[in-house]
Amino acid sequence: MGVKPIECIYVGDDVRDVQAGRAAGMPTVAATYGYMGATDVNEWGADTRIDTPLALLGLLNFRP
Repeated sequence: MGVKPIECIYVGDDVRDVQAGRAAGMPTVAATYGYMGATDVNEWGADTRIDTPLALLGLLNFRP
């Protein structure tokens, strides 16, 4: 796609997603919703977190 990893973000609801994003050189976002079981999202080491899908739009500075 011709996009540098630093220009992307990896959003996931599991620590493995954060690990994958880091391994790819991408900023990471922990989604506190989804199928994940009881876990402390703060321990994942993500760059930031979102609590709802719509919060991603704010994170991306989305302007319609």
